Amino acid sequence: MIIIVKRVNECIMCLKVLIGDKLVTCICAYAPQTDRSAEEKDSFWDQMISVTGSIPASELIFVGGDLNGHVGTNVDGMMEFMADMALEREMLM
Repeated sequence: MIIIVKRVNECIMCLKVLIGDKLVTCICAYAPQTDRSAEEKDSFWDQMISVTGSIPASELIFVGGDLNGHVGTNVDGMMEFMADMALEREMLM
């Protein structure tokens, strides 16, 4: 059962649902792109901290979305990784 749908801003939305006897808050977030200003990125993460911090410890939290996480400073090896994934997918079909 849906309890609350709350649009925090243009990048963060929360959905609180009751599943059995558990309250679950689902947060859907879209972080600023890599080329955006540090201020915009900091503001986004400050808002995420505020949103998650306002959820009672008794509730479950799920966070999903495009958080623009990157590992490393370049994409070396990414093409080989993608090729391996494509090949693996082909083999499964």
